[in-house]
Amino acid sequence: MGSWDILRAVESLQGFLEIGGPVLSLIMVTTFLMWALIVERLAYFSFAEPKEAKRAQAIWHRRAEHKSWYAQKNRALLISRLQQNAEHNIALILTLVAISPLLGLLGTVTGMITVFDVMASTGASDVRAMSAGVSNATVTTMAGMVAAISGLIVARRLERRSRKVVARLKTSLEPGSADSRKMGRKMGNDNTEVDMTPMLDIVFIMLIFFIVTSVFVQEKTINLVPPPRTDDTVILNPDPLILVQITDRDQVYINQQLTDLALVGARVSSLRAEHTRSGVLISPDDDASHGVIVGIVEQVEGAGGAWSIQREHDGSA
Repeated sequence: MGSWDILRAVESLQGFLEIGGPVLSLIMVTTFLMWALIVERLAYFSFAEPKEAKRAQAIWHRRAEHKSWYAQKNRALLISRLQQNAEHNIALILTLVAISPLLGLLGTVTGMITVFDVMASTGASDVRAMSAGVSNATVTTMAGMVAAISGLIVARRLERRSRKVVARLKTSLEPGSADSRKMGRKMGNDNTEVDMTPMLDIVFIMLIFFIVTSVFVQEKTINLVPPPRTDDTVILNPDPLILVQITDRDQVYINQQLTDLALVGARVSSLRAEHTRSGVLISPDDDASHGVIVGIVEQVEGAGGAWSIQREHDGSA
């Protein structure tokens, strides 16, 4: 592998860590420490443990007698030393295995916080804006699960290996002893507990995807309240009003002339060209369609006229 390949690998790793956020870096450190301890244990059981077992057996067999109280205490000391060396760092490895999915859950929660911050600032579910939070949640969850699964398999094998080593030494130092039989029975009783952390991770990630794929409905409305009139408007606007009437059959009359709905804006603009300060009075029938009224209001606003609405039945504006 050349220097260029190494540089590309480092850049890929940096990009992956940036996607996962700071929690992913913490998971990487935890995984590295866990596997360093695993490699140390594998090397111990491959090279150091056989020598220690032979040394303990040689010390035991050099004794002239094996039945006295002092002999049994010496035997227990040899077994305890080997057991302590065999179980060294295994509890720490199992602890790191249990921490890995918890760190993945922490990454999921931080990713959800990022998603909620984006939603609060934009007021909508913008997928591009929320992609960083979703990446933090999914990548850290995946990394935590991968680290936990890989470490758990090897850690359980190391734990069983240490028990076998201690049981074998007990059997070799005193064949047929009650301790070796008890140890043989204990070796088959591994307590396996179900970790709920990955399930919580999945629930949170499903919640994120539901949020991302949700469609937020935004209703578009038109303000039907006419603009406020000032005193200047009353004094400087002596021009007549442009009366727009809407019948119960949605027919439109402008100054008592039947006008097509699509031409309301053009007609109002033409009348305002003659009287620039003319206001528009919209007088719909009670049975007129709401959509027709809204369409006329839009056209009047497009023509730039000041308008108001007055119901025919009560004359209120």
